[in-house]
Amino acid sequence: MMTTAPRPRERPNANADADAAMRALGNALLSLLERDQAPPCALDDRWTSDDHTTRADVAKHCQPCPLLDPCDTAATATKARFGTWAGIDRTPRGRTT
Repeated sequence: MMTTAPRPRERPNANADADAAMRALGNALLSLLERDQAPPCALDDRWTSDDHTTRADVAKHCQPCPLLDPCDTAATATKARFGTWAGIDRTPRGRTT
């Protein structure tokens, strides 16, 4: 009797989700820039500062940003572990660059 190996379960492609989320964020950013607008984090390195207090201070500036939702989706999909994304400091305490 011939037996076959069980078929592996298909797993969702996390990389595809992350790529799609980053493309959506990029498209939203381009759309914003086409209207001569920019997100609060544009050209500002405080969102990726080594100092957690600085990152916490700038996080409140994210709330009125029109990119808040795609930024959060991208950060979640890519498992961002550094910087402030969508008003959330995603850098673990004690970590620096």
